[in-house]
Amino acid sequence: SGTAGAILKGDIWIISVAGTLPTGQVVEVGDTVRALVNTPGNTQANWAIAQNNIGYVAENSANKATSMTGNETSNIVYLTAKAIYDWAIGLFEVLSNKVTTIVGNEADDNKFPTTSAVYDFALKRHDNSQVIIGEQVSIADDSVYSFTPPTSAGVIIVQSRSAASTNYFMGFFVTSAGGSFSPTYSIGSNVNLTTGTLTGTTGTDGKLTLSVNTTTGIIYIENRTNQSRNIVKLLKILKKY
Repeated sequence: SGTAGAILKGDIWIISVAGTLPTGQVVEVGDTVRALVNTPGNTQANWAIAQNNIGYVAENSANKATSMTGNETSNIVYLTAKAIYDWAIGLFEVLSNKVTTIVGNEADDNKFPTTSAVYDFALKRHDNSQVIIGEQVSIADDSVYSFTPPTSAGVIIVQSRSAASTNYFMGFFVTSAGGSFSPTYSIGSNVNLTTGTLTGTTGTDGKLTLSVNTTTGIIYIENRTNQSRNIVKLLKILKKY
């Protein structure tokens, strides 16, 4: 718009043929190019380019669904607002049926107990005076395995599947204040007993160390026997009431 066709600030063009401008900017049909300064030259910072050819693709209404059922894994189907509402309400109804105790809910088919509720109920209803819990764990050298017994007292048996003649222990445990591994019924020559927290390198090198932490109620089995051990742990705990 300037004298002799000089380009002035605010001059604008509409692209009719897609291509690349002298500034190196790629443009498409319908884009607008506007000068930001007088005599902008081929400096891209002196030009403003606007996209006017942006369109959209409408969602295919054939993919609309009115139920979550059967569409849980689809990345194509989209749900109506009511479908989402009905699905969410169904979830809320299930969650509201959660109970933390079986007692009092025995005859209700619409309630479901938590894992803790089932565990507590099983302990309380066990026919014998004791419950036995067994487990095998692999403990690398200079590493520690820890667990919290479901009760604060009972009998524990620990034995290595290799070198069992020296790496074993059987005795009574108490994890409450003042507790320990006592009385001891049988203990291998390569096993030490202590109290407190074990970290993997706390006990004597070359030994299998067992510890009761009477503050946290955790029992530790630390392997410093200079090789990985497969340890069999057997708990005989008092019935929980």
